[in-house]
Amino acid sequence: MLGFTPELGEAVAAFRRFAEKRLRPLGDQYEKLGRPPTREETIALFRELEPFGLIGAMVGEEDGGSG
Repeated sequence: MLGFTPELGEAVAAFRRFAEKRLRPLGDQYEKLGRPPTREETIALFRELEPFGLIGAMVGEEDGGSG
């Protein structure tokens, strides 16, 4: 995997499994509903993504993220 360390390779694989199991079906669901997720649904999804460490980079340091 592009020279990743074993740890990073496992992290990428774990997120890929999560995305296939959780995100793809959600995308299909909202596509069928013809609407995006509500604010509450989006917040709940972000909480599910938290363990992967991907959310902090999207939030400025002044708001508690990693910037």
